[in-house]
Amino acid sequence: MRRLILFFVCVAICSPACADEWLFNQNFNALNAGDTGLFADGSRAVDSGEGSAEVYDAFAIGNQRTALRLTGKASPFSGTTANYFIGPQSVTGQLDSWSANWDQMAFSSNGSTGNHMAFNFGDLTNTTSSYVSSDGTMQVSGKGDNVLSVVFDSLDDEIQVWYDGSQVGSSIGTPNIETSNSSQLFTDVNVSWTRSGGLNVIYGGSTLVSALSITGYDPGGDDIMAFSADNGDTNRQSTYLDNINLFTSVPEPTSAVMFSALMLGALLTNRRSR
Repeated sequence: MRRLILFFVCVAICSPACADEWLFNQNFNALNAGDTGLFADGSRAVDSGEGSAEVYDAFAIGNQRTALRLTGKASPFSGTTANYFIGPQSVTGQLDSWSANWDQMAFSSNGSTGNHMAFNFGDLTNTTSSYVSSDGTMQVSGKGDNVLSVVFDSLDDEIQVWYDGSQVGSSIGTPNIETSNSSQLFTDVNVSWTRSGGLNVIYGGSTLVSALSITGYDPGGDDIMAFSADNGDTNRQSTYLDNINLFTSVPEPTSAVMFSALMLGALLTNRRSR
C-alpha cells in the first residue's frame, strides 16, 4: 500500500501536466462585422467613441478575411484611441514564459503616417474604458504596476519596448510598419518572453528585438494582455489584427518542492501503516 501511494505521489509531482498553462486563440471568423464590446470568449474591444474597436471585413482584394480594427473609423482622427483586452489568465503564480503571435497590418487611408499600436502585458486595472498614452503604452490611470509594452511606432518606423513608463529597448533596423495599400498582405508578428532568455520580437520573419533583459519585470497569472492603438493630428491609420494566439506557463515544480512532497508522501504512508 505504501508503494502504491508513493507511486501516485511521484506521478502527480513529476508529470508534465504539473506545468500550469493558459492558451487563447481568436481569429474573429465567428463574429460579425461591426461587433464590439464584450465577446463570448471574455475578451473586450473598447474605443474612445471617435475611434474604432470593432470586427471588420471590408478589405480590398488580397485581404479577404475578418479581423479586428483599432482606430481610424471617423473624423476627427486626432486623439482617437482603441483597446482590445484579453484575460485574465487561468493560471496561478508567477509566469515562467509567455508568447504572443498575431497577424497585423497598419493602413493609412490618406497616406499620412499614423502613430502607435502596442501589445501590453501586465497589471491592467481597467478593461472597460479606452485609454492609451502618447507613446502608445497604457496610461497610468488604466494600469497598476509591472506593465510591459511592445510599441509599433509607425511615425518613427521602429519597434519600442517600454516598461512601466520608461523605454528600455528598440528595434534593430526599420520594420516598415505602415502601408497605404489596403490589399497588402498582413505581417506575422511574434513577441515572446522567458525568465532565462528575456524578450524577443520577430516581425515579418526578422528578429528585431533579441534577448532583451528587463530588470524588475515579473509577470503573474492574474495579469492581462491588451492591444492598444492611437492616432494623432490628421492621421487616418487603422491597425488590423487577426489570428491572435497567446500562451503562458508557470514553472515546473523545483527539485526542492518535489523532495518535500515525496517526504510528505512517505510520512503519510508510514502513518497509515501504523
